[in-house]
Amino acid sequence: MSLRIENFVALLSGSIAAWLQRHAAARIEYLKAENRALRRRLGGRRIIFTAAERRTLGTLAKKVGRKALRDLDPIVTPATLLRGHRELVARKWTFPSRRRPGGPRTRADIEQLVVRMATENTDWGYTRILGALDNLGINLDRGTIQRI
Repeated sequence: MSLRIENFVALLSGSIAAWLQRHAAARIEYLKAENRALRRRLGGRRIIFTAAERRTLGTLAKKVGRKALRDLDPIVTPATLLRGHRELVARKWTFPSRRRPGGPRTRADIEQLVVRMATENTDWGYTRILGALDNLGINLDRGTIQRI
């Protein structure tokens, strides 16, 4: 009895899989024909995609793969589509919002301490103030002390 149910389930799942494959193949053929029609209508002119379109197409192209893209006959070359994905990945790891020229700012309390040391000890130079701060466990550069 269970053998019949297993056979029925296998036959049903195989039928559904075949139907899905035919359905997907029909969609792909339609999109290929549409791409060919659009390419003929463009007549060799370039298409300028927006940044959002490039990102979307690049992400989808990466999932499809270079060989499959060649078979799909896209409007632009697979290399162009995959370049959009590479740029997207590169942009992800640049962190432009965090970048500023120079190092991190010196804390206000440390700046006040440096000014107090310089005003109370007028004969001290930058290097002597640096040594005193180092004794306190504060690591600054001589140029930072000069700037303060």
